[in-house]
Amino acid sequence: MPKHRRDLRFECVKCGKPVGPRAAGERHSAHFVHLQANPDCPITDPRLDF
Repeated sequence: MPKHRRDLRFECVKCGKPVGPRAAGERHSAHFVHLQANPDCPITDPRLDF
């Protein structure tokens, strides 16, 4: 992976914790997810157990 891509950082707009981008798929649009689970963040989705 090129160095400039590793240095790119994103933060959650609500809690400020690090998030990472996820590509769009068949069932969802592109979005960001917390790099480490943060149950205290108001925009964190509950974990789905399949």
